[in-house]
Amino acid sequence: MLNTGLRSGEARALRYSDVDFTNHRLTVSKNRVTVMKRDVEGNRLGGSECVDGKPKTRASNRTLFLSRAAEAYLKALLAREKKGYAGYIANAKGKALSDSNLRQRFDRLLENAGIEHCGLHALRHSFATYYYEYTGGNRVLVGDYLGHTSRNLTERVYVNLPDYLKLQQIRNFEI
Repeated sequence: MLNTGLRSGEARALRYSDVDFTNHRLTVSKNRVTVMKRDVEGNRLGGSECVDGKPKTRASNRTLFLSRAAEAYLKALLAREKKGYAGYIANAKGKALSDSNLRQRFDRLLENAGIEHCGLHALRHSFATYYYEYTGGNRVLVGDYLGHTSRNLTERVYVNLPDYLKLQQIRNFEI
């Protein structure tokens, strides 16, 4: 998620067939959500299940070029994956991983690394900020990669420029 900017549901819905290593591309066409089990009348049955649905927005349905880092990580995940499940993010039994399980794993990773708690979506924000900086502030590239239709949303919500970059930009400015 950190190297692709994918939302949690997009990452959990990612299948082997969505990745084209030959052309270095990743297709985002699904969003995995965890829902309460219900009968045909809509009454709760207890428990929950993971289901794949449409991406969050029309712009979220996209094909992305993969960075070398993202591609290497996806190949490593594929090499370790249990047989029987066609998706990248799975539990120890090779079954679909729920959103809460993914969040719990992420929280443990942060705790073990001594990093302050943050939500999974912080990975998307970090990707946006670093990619924005890397592209020289190209909000079109960043917004398209994130699946945003609004470039203002990309800059206003997702890009958090570090102080050193702000200082670097203002130091030689004069009127």
